[in-house]
Amino acid sequence: MRLVLHASEVGGRHRRKVGGKAFALSRLLNNGITIPDTLCITGDAYRSYVSQTGLRERISLELHRKEFSQMRWEEIWDCATRIRNMFLTKPLPVELEQEIRNAIRIQRGI
Repeated sequence: MRLVLHASEVGGRHRRKVGGKAFALSRLLNNGITIPDTLCITGDAYRSYVSQTGLRERISLELHRKEFSQMRWEEIWDCATRIRNMFLTKPLPVELEQEIRNAIRIQRGI
């Protein structure tokens, strides 16, 4: 399972795997419109990241502290900030980082 795809590799079967923005960029490219060099990080990469780092459970706990409909906007803001900080402070697992670095090297022709 590849976790990183170049935009030129993305086809119809990848739409759910790479998301709407990446899919739209790939369609532009595949229809002859010039776009910047683009790598698409798949949803599988995200799921791997949150599982390997333990973030999946931490995010779930954060989201289930209180019923969403009962939260004030400040509480929602604080929750989002805590989740954002989780991502900012958890390094990528080595395998995922290596796959991304390799895809960048290939893209650059290094």
